[in-house]
Amino acid sequence: MPLFGPNLLSGMPLSEAMIASAPPDWPKPASQQREMMKRRDAGQDSIALGAETVSHEGLWVDDNQLRAISVPTLVIYGGNDHAAFYAKAKSRFPNLQFKTIEGASHGSAMQRPQFLA
Repeated sequence: MPLFGPNLLSGMPLSEAMIASAPPDWPKPASQQREMMKRRDAGQDSIALGAETVSHEGLWVDDNQLRAISVPTLVIYGGNDHAAFYAKAKSRFPNLQFKTIEGASHGSAMQRPQFLA
């Protein structure tokens, strides 16, 4: 998400930066989802999150680098995340293993007992 960090650094609220940085083929959040996202903005420091995010730029990898991985690699994701994105990724990167944690989202997957299993 190359625009995500700069959007946050500009002071854009987290919810708006997430929407603006999402891939163009992802569905836009419904009004209820958008309101829920905005409520979370109150506790966030967009500029600090932006600084932390852009510091990761050197760690980003492209599709060719992912296809070149030759060691066993497990991608763990929440079942409530974008299923179409992961379905596409599974077909594009057959060298990677995928594990779904049902009922979890991006942020909550790591808090589930299945994450450690």
